[in-house]
Amino acid sequence: MAFVLLFFQFIGMAQENTGHIDSLLTVEFNALRQRGEFEKAANLCVDQIKASREIGYDQGVAKGYKQISIALTALGQYQESLRYLALAQNMAITSKNHDLRVRVLSGVANNYLELKLNQKAIEKYDEAILQYKKYRLDNDKLLCVMYMNKSASFAPINIDSVLIYRHKAIKSNPTNPNPYINLAYFYMFKGNNLDSTEHYLKKVQNVMALNPPTKYQESVFLMTYGDFHKKKGDYKAALNYYGQALEISKVIKRVREIGLLYNSISETYDLMGDSEKSSEFHQNYLEVNNSISEEKNRALNLALEQLLEEQESEYRMERRQFLFLITTGIVVLLVLIYLLYRYFDKKRKQKLIEKDLAIRLKEQESNALRERLNDAFNEIVALASENSPFFLARFQEVYPEVFQKLLKINPNLVNTELKLCAMIWFNFSSKEIARFTFVQPKTVQVKKYRLRKKLGIPKSEDLYHWMSSL
Repeated sequence: MAFVLLFFQFIGMAQENTGHIDSLLTVEFNALRQRGEFEKAANLCVDQIKASREIGYDQGVAKGYKQISIALTALGQYQESLRYLALAQNMAITSKNHDLRVRVLSGVANNYLELKLNQKAIEKYDEAILQYKKYRLDNDKLLCVMYMNKSASFAPINIDSVLIYRHKAIKSNPTNPNPYINLAYFYMFKGNNLDSTEHYLKKVQNVMALNPPTKYQESVFLMTYGDFHKKKGDYKAALNYYGQALEISKVIKRVREIGLLYNSISETYDLMGDSEKSSEFHQNYLEVNNSISEEKNRALNLALEQLLEEQESEYRMERRQFLFLITTGIVVLLVLIYLLYRYFDKKRKQKLIEKDLAIRLKEQESNALRERLNDAFNEIVALASENSPFFLARFQEVYPEVFQKLLKINPNLVNTELKLCAMIWFNFSSKEIARFTFVQPKTVQVKKYRLRKKLGIPKSEDLYHWMSSL
């Protein structure tokens, strides 16, 4: 009886802990995000991922990865955001939790949209929306956001599709003012139709009257109204709306919107012929654009790198344990075979059996080693092509002598340079390396040039031949 009571008490505590983690990863995270405190939001997720691991709450870990990716996307760190989404996507819980799976797919699409990989973004939004409908998820806000972002993905491709998906966004969640604001923008700048612009701005006012908007939505609406009046030539009204939007954006710390507003105010003063004011706000715009300091991001990156290192360390430990069990099983099996064989025929063929067994054991070990090396080679190539965070650690496990020799030449090589060395060792071209790491081929060439200098490789020496000869 006492055991039963303890069991139910443990279950209750576990549920309380998971509920607390979920609350922090949603309510508290969203509150920090709305205030523009993305670094704090990311660090909150790091803490909750650790807490989730301690109690074996995989959903909390996967959700934490997904939320970190949102903060990184807001900070413009798209490659790191995609890495965390990949971590979430590779967890078994994500395939079981359909809502989480849809949000992860949508997060990947959002990064592609920010990187202007529009066709890729559309494909991922299609996949996310298909999953949403397949499992009949009931989240109008999520569906509305996906339709809005899919609409934005079509902007440079197909104007008709932009309108189609903005109307779908409204239909999926009529109480959300954002799709109406987007339509107002469309008619203001793409359609050049101020009557339609005004129509949708009034729709926004009606929606906001029934459903009080967030401070962010209010600031975006005021900024849109400012653009509308600037387009009409009513510059004083435009400045009034921009000023109200700016005050709200400062309160909620939306740095991106503050910069946009400074730029819009600067342009408006320029249209009014006030060059002094225009210059003043343009300078403010430039300062805001450069306001994210390296020191601030370094603190965030430190926490995130620590989290990745922990994840990779766990992976290496699990891999070692797995290999130990397999090796032990093989050894035990071989010993049993050897003992049984000796039992049935030890008197007549003892010497012959021992010799034959030794030969066969050596051949098996050699074949197994070759097979493991081939499998490892293919695995590492796949990890490189996916830009997996485990690529570097796996390469070092299989080919430790390569990094040993490189670090002997220059002990100051950092992980990014070692990763480039590994890809060159695999004979990947500059285009392949650029595609795998989401950078331009020119960037890869610059990195190769710097790597030559750090390793003291002469210009006359072929970099690929030098690396393969290590």
